[in-house]
Amino acid sequence: MSYPPPPPSGPAYGNEALYYTRKTSADIEAGQKHKSKPMAYLLWFFLWGFGADRWYVKQWYIAIIPLILWFVIWRSVLGFFGGTEEDDAAAGVAVILLWMASGLYFIVDALFLARSVERYNAKVTNEVRARHGV
Repeated sequence: MSYPPPPPSGPAYGNEALYYTRKTSADIEAGQKHKSKPMAYLLWFFLWGFGADRWYVKQWYIAIIPLILWFVIWRSVLGFFGGTEEDDAAAGVAVILLWMASGLYFIVDALFLARSVERYNAKVTNEVRARHGV
């Protein structure tokens, strides 16, 4: 069984050994702050209506969209029904269209979620490496 060689050290490699040490500690710190894709997809599947998957990757400006959709859907369901038959028919069409828009956003959100997690992790890694001077 062979082990990888240790990082170079000694007088000729002093700065290079320091670089490896800083890079390793920066990568460890960044790895602790990374978000996982499976967790993001679990949040997306179970708590999508609250935008939990986007709150998880710190995209609050996108996380508001499902909250607004759900508010409008429930407002239309609870607020429009109870009038005349024509009002009920119009409200039914509005609710169906809102559910379709919500379902479409649900699918689109799933397609872009993995890339959002990758982007967040890359951003965290770059910030930590810059702070460590790597």
